[in-house]
Amino acid sequence: MTAIQNHDVEGSTNKEQSGERTERIRQRALELYEARGRGAGCDIDDWLQAEAEIKATETGPQKDNA
Repeated sequence: MTAIQNHDVEGSTNKEQSGERTERIRQRALELYEARGRGAGCDIDDWLQAEAEIKATETGPQKDNA
């Protein structure tokens, strides 16, 4: 496989992972919206909270090296 072909494979994998991550964030934001009683006006807050939660699950618990 050439370097260009290898890059294309890696790029498509990253796009797939990004799409899956976005879908998890979207689903979690919807859950937050529904938990608030479907009140309007907090969509950005719901998305940002969902994004932070998903990111935290991807990185796992932070270990203190002290």
